Amino acid sequence: MENITLKKIAREAGVSVSTVSLALRGKGALSRERYQEIRDLAERMGYRPNPVLSSLASKRFSQSASMQAMTLAAVEFPVDGQSKQLAVFYRDPLREMADKLGYALQRFTSDDLGQYGNFFRTLYNRGAVGIVMTGQANAFIEETRPEWARFIGVQCGRFLGPALVNCVRPNIFQAVTMAFRELAARGYRRIGFGFGRHAFHLDDDDARYGAAFAMLRQQPDKDRVPPFEGRFDDDAGRVAWVRKHKPDAVVGFTAHDWYILRDAGFRIPEDLGFLALQLDRGHESDNLITGMMQQNDIIAEQSILLIDQLIRHNQRGIPKNPLETLVPSRWHEARSLRPRGG
Repeated sequence: MENITLKKIAREAGVSVSTVSLALRGKGALSRERYQEIRDLAERMGYRPNPVLSSLASKRFSQSASMQAMTLAAVEFPVDGQSKQLAVFYRDPLREMADKLGYALQRFTSDDLGQYGNFFRTLYNRGAVGIVMTGQANAFIEETRPEWARFIGVQCGRFLGPALVNCVRPNIFQAVTMAFRELAARGYRRIGFGFGRHAFHLDDDDARYGAAFAMLRQQPDKDRVPPFEGRFDDDAGRVAWVRKHKPDAVVGFTAHDWYILRDAGFRIPEDLGFLALQLDRGHESDNLITGMMQQNDIIAEQSILLIDQLIRHNQRGIPKNPLETLVPSRWHEARSLRPRGG
């Protein structure tokens, strides 16, 4: 396949190489129409920027503040009722790591995409090469498969269904197994898995339930508590399950489960230990609820680092076998469990 260079585009367009370079980066003094003509010509000729050379020209490899950084797009897709909150967790760390590596990060929401006749062409003309996505992006990826030949995509965080591109996500299996082992180390024997079922199926759920059932199977029959199998939002059903099976400790999902058990009259941790699998930094319950903190900042940082690595190796398009980078959750100590040895 012919290697299309800036020099060949310049010859075809009747301009200098520097003018072509400026047009493709949105710089210079030509009219917008003329720049668009040059960009369209480059696209028709099949020009693809060399990511290594582009990187060398970026501020990652230069102290010159006038050098233009490569562009990345961050697109926020919905997942469920918490989609906006989840996007916020990743938003600042994505931008901070992009800035650190010298990328210009442009943020979009899924609602923004309809404003562009061809979103990918817009990104291409802006010099973007990578797209990091939060939320459920699979439908978007499937609908736009032919467009991905020019771009590198990375899924940041949780999603519905198997990932179609390389992704960075929390290690759900690790969080659940660590929770059970920590409870056992504190002397809890009748451990109840009180997560419940999502109304929709998250890909995380397979790992979450698989880990929980594996840990429950390791308990002696006399100590084994049937897991709560009601709906995720069935608060009354969860309270009734605790009263019926009388676990020593409950593995819940978020701080919400702690509140409903407390409001139902359970004394925590005097009568019932509680551990949440997903706690958020800065929540009012920080000093109350023990559990697992998903390291969303590290997930975001690793997503940008992964895109950077793929750019350097020119790994564009949708991969045949997407890879997953799993980031472990960290332990958060508070007052909802008795201390070790207590």
